Amino acid sequence: MPIPNYGVLAGRVFARRLATTKDEHYHMLLNPGNDPQRAAVNTQSTTPPSQVLYYSTTDFQHPITNAILAASLPMGNTPLASKPGGLALDFVRMNLFPPSAMKPLSGTQAGTSTDLNDQLDIIVQAAISDPTAVLYVFGQHWQDASGADEVFPEINPSKGTHDIHMNQGNPKGSFYKDNGVYQDGALLFHFPSKGSWTAVFVAFQSESFKTDNGTGDPL
Repeated sequence: MPIPNYGVLAGRVFARRLATTKDEHYHMLLNPGNDPQRAAVNTQSTTPPSQVLYYSTTDFQHPITNAILAASLPMGNTPLASKPGGLALDFVRMNLFPPSAMKPLSGTQAGTSTDLNDQLDIIVQAAISDPTAVLYVFGQHWQDASGADEVFPEINPSKGTHDIHMNQGNPKGSFYKDNGVYQDGALLFHFPSKGSWTAVFVAFQSESFKTDNGTGDPL
């Protein structure tokens, strides 16, 4: 069964909280004061191996960027149909990046500048400091019935986007039920002031890049 509430969250990034050994997510605050929401990126896998696969580029070029701009997405969440021809992402079928270029990274590792925390923070800090930058977060949207957000209390009730990673190719016994096509998560940063896009793609080492075209299950 595919993940529910797949969509894209658009907005300006204003703050972030690094992942820790107690909370293996890198959190970002989008659009404070105007439908604020949180984006949560996994920095560790619960299914071994724990290190996630990571790929990013500061010169992302793909037809999906023109499609995003042509869609004139509003700030906030926009639901997406998990099918080709729209804005939904698929790591296997859209040639977004070379899977062989993905490298395993630790989420948090003291004394280094090469863990996932550090790699994400370089990009996010650039987006925070650039008033023209817009982030497009692809993944599963959530909205709690009540209660302030546990990371950014100004979001009340809590809402945002998670599952910002590959959402297909999971083996049985893991997150097999979440498999589907055209429902992968990613971070696409648009920097109009530079005329460029930066992309971040995350997958789990337990996931396969050879998947069924209908179900997203591993072949």
